[in-house]
Amino acid sequence: MEQNNYIVMYDIKTYLSEKGYKCNRLAEKVGMTPQQFSHHIKKKKDLSLNLTIKLSKQLDMSLEGFINKVKSND
Repeated sequence: MEQNNYIVMYDIKTYLSEKGYKCNRLAEKVGMTPQQFSHHIKKKKDLSLNLTIKLSKQLDMSLEGFINKVKSND
């Protein structure tokens, strides 16, 4: 049986940038400083559930839809 050996990464920062969202404004809306927000949206293997829920609401997207948009296979 063949296995796919890839790691799922989540890249919120690139997605927000491509869509033209302002990170400072979103940071304020989710109750974070720009520095905290920047740390949380870096490309990584896991997502903060609280932040993901807040961002999906701010972007008027379903939680599942948002997660699928920021998922990348590296």
